Amino acid sequence: MSLEKLVEISNRYGSDLEYVIAGGGNTSWKNDEIMYVKGSGTELGTITGDGFVKVDLSRLDAIWSKSYSEDVDKREEEVLEDLMASRFPSEMKKRPSVETLLHALLPFSYVVHTHPALVNGITCSRQGKDAIDRLFGKKAIWVPVTNPGYILAKEVKDEIEKNTAGGNDFPQMIFLQNHGVFVSGNSEEEVDGIYKEIFDAIRPEVGSFPAGKEIPVEADSILAVESIVKSSLDDSLTVSGFANQDILDMARSEKDFAPLDLAFTPDHIVYYGFKPLYAQSLETLADGIAAYKEENGVNPRLAVIKDLGAFAFNSTATQNEKSRLLFLDDVKVAVYTASFGGYQFMPEDQINFIRNWEVEQYRASLSR
Repeated sequence: MSLEKLVEISNRYGSDLEYVIAGGGNTSWKNDEIMYVKGSGTELGTITGDGFVKVDLSRLDAIWSKSYSEDVDKREEEVLEDLMASRFPSEMKKRPSVETLLHALLPFSYVVHTHPALVNGITCSRQGKDAIDRLFGKKAIWVPVTNPGYILAKEVKDEIEKNTAGGNDFPQMIFLQNHGVFVSGNSEEEVDGIYKEIFDAIRPEVGSFPAGKEIPVEADSILAVESIVKSSLDDSLTVSGFANQDILDMARSEKDFAPLDLAFTPDHIVYYGFKPLYAQSLETLADGIAAYKEENGVNPRLAVIKDLGAFAFNSTATQNEKSRLLFLDDVKVAVYTASFGGYQFMPEDQINFIRNWEVEQYRASLSR
């Protein structure tokens, strides 16, 4: 059964931190009439058949012939209503991935969308588009950073039509700026082969690889940070500390910390906040927290302290672990971008959109 194969593929990619972390990424399988797509808030590594949502492709296709409001918020509400209406009656308690419309555009049985740090070293770099064009030519398309949902799907649709208008084959690699990659194929082997092609093409271009080994953070440092965090923010918060050589190197000064100062992708925002806090020492951490709150209107969820490492603080250990994994991923991306002209954060308007977007707030709530 194809749904069983989709679960197998999803679990395999979702369990590999090189491709997916926490609730990131999504997958689908389709025939001519229906599509099973990952449900919002599920995790690929552990998803079962019940985690996928069965949708009607004809109803999704009809979205492209409809007219929607010019008002951005109203339009998203209208499209979301039509997206939810594409569910079969047995699926009404499930919420399909926000990228369902994009999955439906791709005329292949399987679609596997992931966020590999190696790939995002290009998508989050200043020379990203040039690198993708040079490495993959017309076999791939590059999609500039844009709002998720309908607008993203429309941008992908337009880029595909431009690409195929010149007689090129339908692209099976779609690289999204500050986001990740969509790979599609008609079999598991085809999808795996394309991912291998992507990784094999990018690795030789990398001049310096991320640090692989974590460095233990002293228990006394964690306790000291926890005491400051609890007194400055909330006594119920728990703190975890972690480090590697890249984190320590980038924490030497505010200038060195610049490549980590903002978010590269939506997942980084969801799991540890749009902006980590940098402190020169334990002694300046409390003042740094106060300044962060005043400047940004929210509490920090992760701090990096010179000579000590990174510290995640959330209400649960599960949230801290996800923050740790996503920040380590962020550090990897920052290192990789140096081989492609340097780092490029998400634009400020995109960061604000994700911070306030109802869909991502829903996804974040399920990660707790």
